[in-house]
Amino acid sequence: ESYGEASHAAKVSVEESELDFCDGELSARRLHDKVRGFAGWPGTKATFAVRKETEAAADAKEVSLKIVTTRVGGEGEGEGDDAAARAAGTVVIRKDCMRVPCAGGGWLEITELQPPGKKAMSARDYVNGLKGSVVAVKKTTTS
Repeated sequence: ESYGEASHAAKVSVEESELDFCDGELSARRLHDKVRGFAGWPGTKATFAVRKETEAAADAKEVSLKIVTTRVGGEGEGEGDDAAARAAGTVVIRKDCMRVPCAGGGWLEITELQPPGKKAMSARDYVNGLKGSVVAVKKTTTS
C-alpha cells in the first residue's frame, strides 16, 4: 500500500480493554476475540462483585481482574442451575474455569487471570481461594 492510500488507525486506549458482560451486543465470541486482541498491552480487565454466601448482595466487594486467557462455552451447555445463574448474572465456578454469562449470548470461560498485585494464575487456583464466595458480573451504569 502506498503512503497516499494508507488509512489512519487511532491509538488503542486502556478504556477499550474493559470487558462489559452486560453489553447486549457483545457475545461470548466477541469478548473472547477482544481478550486475544488485547493480549500483552493493554490486556483486558473485568470487574466482578464478590461476597461471602452469608453476606447480602449490597455488601459485595468490587474486584478488578486482568483476564489473560479465555475460551467460548457452548450456549446449550449446563442447563438448570446455569440457566438460573445466567438470569441472576452470577458467575458459575467450575473445576477449571469461571463461566461468565454474556448478555449477547453464550458463556465466556475464563481459564487464566491475574488478581490485583499478584502473578497470573489459573482460574482453578483463583477459585480455590474463593471457597464460600459468590461471584457476580458487576452491572455497569450508563449515564
